[in-house]
Amino acid sequence: MSLNKADMEDSINERIKEIVDIQYKRNVSAAARDMGIKQTTLKGVVNGDVKPSYETIVRVLKSDWSRSKGGIKADWLLFGVGDMFANESSNPNPKPNFEKGRPYYDVDFECGFDIMFNDQTSVPAYLIDYPPFNKDGVFWCNATGRSMEPEINNGDVIVIQEVSNWREYIPFGETYAIATTNGFRTIKKIRKGKESDQFLLVPVNRAEYDEQEISKDAILKIYRVLASMKKF
Repeated sequence: MSLNKADMEDSINERIKEIVDIQYKRNVSAAARDMGIKQTTLKGVVNGDVKPSYETIVRVLKSDWSRSKGGIKADWLLFGVGDMFANESSNPNPKPNFEKGRPYYDVDFECGFDIMFNDQTSVPAYLIDYPPFNKDGVFWCNATGRSMEPEINNGDVIVIQEVSNWREYIPFGETYAIATTNGFRTIKKIRKGKESDQFLLVPVNRAEYDEQEISKDAILKIYRVLASMKKF
């Protein structure tokens, strides 16, 4: 039996609700921030009051949490076909490797950035083999602090890749690791600043941490956080 459009949209609502209920522990606010969706919009989708738009569906599929799990399958979200995530056989769990993969530096991004990139004797602890992230320019390191909880927890391992042309274009609402010219490093979401020469750095844990404006001239490097996971 085939689904008509209305039935399919209802089913998508139910599957998005399943993601929010199970993966975000029914925290619509946290899910909305991670997905880059207005909280009122996501709440309406979860409650079945609003049909998910194309943009909403794309944001769910491309959320930080989805990427950290190897990607939600579009067939599952749209039609309920198969598993929620890509087959583990095609995307096995990340694992240490000494022959292939991308480098893992056993230092904190916030505290060890200079060690990783300014010390010519620095070598990675090992490689991490995970096909979705076995790409040039990608590397792994540790994250500390609680400002990005529950998206990134203290002690998690993060996967990052430098954004070389961030002054020309950078997608707002994504999670980035930022290194400043005066030696500070932080992991935050980047949003549009009040002025054209500024960014707004936004924590996920807003109950304990504040948003902060930063001048673009104060930024040395920006890395996109592709995923985070518990340390091995």
